[in-house]
Amino acid sequence: MRGGQYNGIKNVELSEFDKPILKQDSILIKNMRAGICGTDLHAYTLEGESVGILPGNQFGHEMCGIIDSIGSGVDGFEVGQRVFVNPVTFRSIPEGYTPTMSADMAGAFSEYVLVENPQWNVNLFKIPDHVSLDFAVLVEPLSVSMNGVMLAQPQKGQKAIIYGAGTIGLGCLVALKHLGIEDVIVADSVPLRLETVKKLGGIPCDITKTKTNQFVLDLWGNLTAGMGMDMNDADLVFDCAGYTGSIRDYLDNAKMGSQLICIALGNGQVPISTSELAFKSVSIKGSCGYTSQANQEVIRMLDSGIDLSPIITATYPLSKISEAFEDATNVNKNIKVIIDHTK
Repeated sequence: MRGGQYNGIKNVELSEFDKPILKQDSILIKNMRAGICGTDLHAYTLEGESVGILPGNQFGHEMCGIIDSIGSGVDGFEVGQRVFVNPVTFRSIPEGYTPTMSADMAGAFSEYVLVENPQWNVNLFKIPDHVSLDFAVLVEPLSVSMNGVMLAQPQKGQKAIIYGAGTIGLGCLVALKHLGIEDVIVADSVPLRLETVKKLGGIPCDITKTKTNQFVLDLWGNLTAGMGMDMNDADLVFDCAGYTGSIRDYLDNAKMGSQLICIALGNGQVPISTSELAFKSVSIKGSCGYTSQANQEVIRMLDSGIDLSPIITATYPLSKISEAFEDATNVNKNIKVIIDHTK
């Protein structure tokens, strides 16, 4: 079978791999779409070892497809069903692999993947027939966003700020809107991303023109609460950029009882005193990966008819995977680049 092979920095090529062999208690999935993730781009532009992508291997973890064939001992599945494949749970971890390696070298850029011990809503999730496969391939990254949003337990009438309008930040925007949050400011510096925020119903904040907190204070007012300090009116704040300053920005202007959810994997160190957490009764939480509940909520969101086309900026056939990766590095031109296995 054909598949994308990672060979190192700036070196991704189309290669031939052995097609997975259908076994007892397994299902063979024919991949239909794959998405190029920030993790894949890290491997492509910087190095792959830290993100579990090693040279000479097939890789990719954002995928959706159809059931091609079903092994003995498997019940409750049908050939032709459209599915999202969870790259974390679709197989037992191969010998010598870490969990990260198993997921990030799952083989989304290959024509087939084998799912071991298939279970609905564990490693395979049904995609409604009317949902575009172009949108279905976004289930994985949007589940990262949805997991963080669900962790915040948003309530209607609340207001939110999102730092970063990449795929995960935009995913938080659509997740919040799906769960009833109407007032969402998304901060970024890239014109394409800011335009996309507006298309998806968010409020774009161009940080090259106005600092985020000043923008929020100007738009939603200053809740000083008699404390003699700036306090914005955001109940929920999401860091989807890994921006070290987002934590400091949040604490300096946090509303009483608000929450900061950290989704992006930033490496910066930020000094925090317990007194400033207690004084404003704020919470800072981390959100990593996703649960089955987040996967299912994303699929319900897709089933509602949401239009995610503004997020998808380019589509390439598998035969042009090298060109697709190079194009995906241009953040001024692209947000999400997908591979169409049918072309």
